[in-house]
Amino acid sequence: MNMNGTDDMGMKMYFEYGSKVEYVLWKEWSAETPATYAATILAFIFMGFINQLFFLLANTHIHTKIPQPIVAVLRGLAFAANMCVGYFLMLVLMTYNFWLFVALVGGSTIGYIIFSIGLGELVLKKNRISHDRYHHQATVQYDRMVESPKLVEHYVNTY
Repeated sequence: MNMNGTDDMGMKMYFEYGSKVEYVLWKEWSAETPATYAATILAFIFMGFINQLFFLLANTHIHTKIPQPIVAVLRGLAFAANMCVGYFLMLVLMTYNFWLFVALVGGSTIGYIIFSIGLGELVLKKNRISHDRYHHQATVQYDRMVESPKLVEHYVNTY
């Protein structure tokens, strides 16, 4: 690294606040005009958002009727997608462009909030359904016990 803040290859090691990026991820993707820069910002907000979806899918344990091996494969694919997008996002951060950094953090934050709320409602709904089923089963069993003295005696002796 030289005294002017760059290494011998010309890579910046500090944040820039400009609205141009010579290249993003590969040579063909440059953001040198206001329109391409804005499109790049929107693309990275979306990528941060989608990365949170992949993270959630890879790390959420919801019991479904889908066979466990299939669920494991789907979670593995979500994990792989999360890793790929995450490493792309890391490479984008290495451009040291402040506004791309803000776009990534903003998109990830929005995705985290939206998917956390959605997951919370899904889990609460599933628990409410499970509670309603349990309550219904308990009511049916109680009704049967009241109707049949032998059944009452069986439950008393069993438990």
